[in-house]
Amino acid sequence: MEGMNRVEDDVSAFAADLRRLRLHADNPTLTRLQHTSGVSKSVLSEALAGRHLPSVRTVDALVRALGDGDHRDDWISRRDELAEQRMPTLEHPSGPIPRGAAPIANDLQRSVTAKATVAIAGVALIAGVALGSWSTAWILSLR
Repeated sequence: MEGMNRVEDDVSAFAADLRRLRLHADNPTLTRLQHTSGVSKSVLSEALAGRHLPSVRTVDALVRALGDGDHRDDWISRRDELAEQRMPTLEHPSGPIPRGAAPIANDLQRSVTAKATVAIAGVALIAGVALGSWSTAWILSLR
C-alpha cells in the first residue's frame, strides 16, 4: 500500500496505483491476470486504464492476483471512498440526502422506474391485444 496516491485521489490516481502494483508483481499479462483473478481481460484493462471506477469484486480479485491481498481492505476502502465522492447528492423536499444514503435512494429510483416500465409495457400489451382483436374483426367484416 505504500506509494498509494491519496492526495487529490481520483479514479486516474487509483488506476495508476493499480498499475504500479502490477509492475511490482512482475507485470503479468492481462491473460495471466484473467486466469488468476477470474475477471475478464476487458474489465481488467478498463480498471487499469482508469476509464471508470472498478467494482469491489474487480478490485478485490485484482489486488489478490497481484499479491497484495494483505492490503485488500485498504484498497476496497479507498475504492469505496472514491465511489462515494462521485455520487451526486440527491435533493429531497426535506433537504439533501446524505451521500451515504444515496445508494438506497438510487436503488429506490431504479425500482420505481422498473415498476413503471413494467406497467407501461403491460398496458401496451393489453392495448395491442385489444387492437389486434378489433382489427381482425374489422378485416373479417370486410369479407
